Amino acid sequence: AGSFMFTYFLQLYKQNEESIAPSRLRKIFWCYIVLPLLLIYFAIFFAYGLKILITGTWPKGIIVRLGISYFVFGLISYYLTYAEEDRIYKVLHQIIFASFLFIALMMSGAIGLRISQYGITFNRYFICAMILVMISFSIFALIRPKQRFFFFGTIVFGVAFLSFYGPLNANQTSFLSQKQRIIHLVEENGLSLPLQEKSLTSLTWKVVQDIRGAIGGLEDFRYEKWGDFLLTGFETEIS
Repeated sequence: AGSFMFTYFLQLYKQNEESIAPSRLRKIFWCYIVLPLLLIYFAIFFAYGLKILITGTWPKGIIVRLGISYFVFGLISYYLTYAEEDRIYKVLHQIIFASFLFIALMMSGAIGLRISQYGITFNRYFICAMILVMISFSIFALIRPKQRFFFFGTIVFGVAFLSFYGPLNANQTSFLSQKQRIIHLVEENGLSLPLQEKSLTSLTWKVVQDIRGAIGGLEDFRYEKWGDFLLTGFETEIS
């Protein structure tokens, strides 16, 4: 829906270009204040990336939220300055889209670590979808600058459609990931499925917490979909 709304807005803009006339106030605010702030934001990301390379530590989860905020902030800044004709702005726009690739790679490292530890959930699936949008859109935007808005709407629509209705949609992928994680934890600790009451009494507290957390990852799905293969007389114990 958002993609169609954005495309409709662009069509209106093309028909009424005179409605967005040059404004000195807008130029002062967006070109001289907001755009430099965006570049400072990226400089902080770049310094953090260098720290990761030097120390060899993985980026933390907060980088995902900061990266998405940067992407949205960057798109808004680009939209409100793309009409500027000076060459310096064209160079800055190229830097912005190149920075999206850098940020997306850092986000990929952070979310990849979480997935390797706890599997795929709805939230992590859509973060991966956002990273895919950032990478594919940035590449096309750098290659074909005059069609950036078209690529953005098309890519967002395509990724959203596949995320909800594709063969590897969010529901199917996250369920299979969490199911496989539980099976792996159970087999690793010498248990069999379905779990019986008191099945976890002989395990350490950390292992119990891991299994309980993995089972909690299935709570977004209907109980009939996973209860039979996993639990027998065990509902009260995990509640």
